[in-house]
Amino acid sequence: MKRLVAFVVVLIGLCAVRAGAAPAINSAVNTRIKDFRASATLDEANLEALKKIGSDYANAYRAKTMETYFKEPGKLRFEAKAVGITFTQVVNNNTIFTSVLGIKRTRDISRLPQARQTSMEIGFITPNALRDFTARHTGTQRLAGRTLQVYELRYKQADQRGKKVVLWVDVARKVLARRYLYHGDGRLKARFEYSNPQQVASGIWVPRRIAVYNAEGQFGGVTHYSNIRVNTGLDDALFEGF
Repeated sequence: MKRLVAFVVVLIGLCAVRAGAAPAINSAVNTRIKDFRASATLDEANLEALKKIGSDYANAYRAKTMETYFKEPGKLRFEAKAVGITFTQVVNNNTIFTSVLGIKRTRDISRLPQARQTSMEIGFITPNALRDFTARHTGTQRLAGRTLQVYELRYKQADQRGKKVVLWVDVARKVLARRYLYHGDGRLKARFEYSNPQQVASGIWVPRRIAVYNAEGQFGGVTHYSNIRVNTGLDDALFEGF
């Protein structure tokens, strides 16, 4: 009888541990998104603040509108146009193609995982977005009435492990609420706030507003997404070099 009671106590304990176990990062991944496209309005840009994050951010916000395309696994295209300004950037596997004012550049980022842009730029996590990272759950937080799971991502590449990305994820909707980028010495590089999520298809939520701040807390700009479409069968040619 004593052995039976002891067994029941252990079993209850194991169940309690499992019930309170931290959710793995896979629970935040949306496997339903095959491709994505949307129009973006870029408002309230502070170019000097954006330059402190990186020149690509400043160049993109010089325009007032942008077309965004994404296709799994991990392909992105941004097209920003304004009077006298054209900025296009394509991420395709280990290569980034950039064209600014007709000046074209090709970068090999096979050893620069921190330069790779992913679906997290848009506000959701697809399987390929985690290719360069290990992840651990660090806690739970309430924000705007939602329960968010917090994850710390570290680069797998040995010489990049000091750098990290911290995500606040609404796992129920599989959408980001916050994303913080850090330098290797622990200093904050930039933070992104995602809001106004919209369900654009069954099981697919996308934030319609993204605000960016630099390490000093200076507001850099805000992106508003409209005309959002998913799983339309985007052509691979969109993500080739130019």
